[in-house]
Amino acid sequence: MVVAVGSSRSRAAVVARLTSRHLTFATLIHPSVARADYQHIRIGQGSIISQGCILTCDIHLGQHVLLNLGCTVGHDAVLNDFCSLMPHANVGGEAHLETGVYLGTNATVINQVRVGRNTVVAPAQ
Repeated sequence: MVVAVGSSRSRAAVVARLTSRHLTFATLIHPSVARADYQHIRIGQGSIISQGCILTCDIHLGQHVLLNLGCTVGHDAVLNDFCSLMPHANVGGEAHLETGVYLGTNATVINQVRVGRNTVVAPAQ
C-alpha cells in the first residue's frame, strides 16, 4: 500500500495510524522517471515518484516521500521522510530537506541549502 496524500503532515498522520497494523508500504516509481540504478539513488519505502521526474546521482529519499509530476532532484540531495514536492518543483545539488518539507508547485531550493523540518516553500506569486 501507499498513502497518496499531498500534505506532508497529513500523510505522516495517516502512516502513523497504519503503522500499528504492521502493513507493508510499497514504493511506486513511474516508468518515465529518468534515473539510472548505478547512480546510487536510495528510495525509502512508501515513496511515490510520478511521471516525468528526473533524479541525478547520489540522492537519498527517505520514507513516504512524494515527488509529483515533473520534479527534479540534483546530485547529492537528501530529502528526509515525508517530504512533498508538488508539480515541477526542483531541488538543487547538495540540498537537504528535513522531515516534512513541502515544496509548492514550481518552487525551487537552490544548491547547498538546508530547509528546516515541516517548512512550506511556495513559489513567488
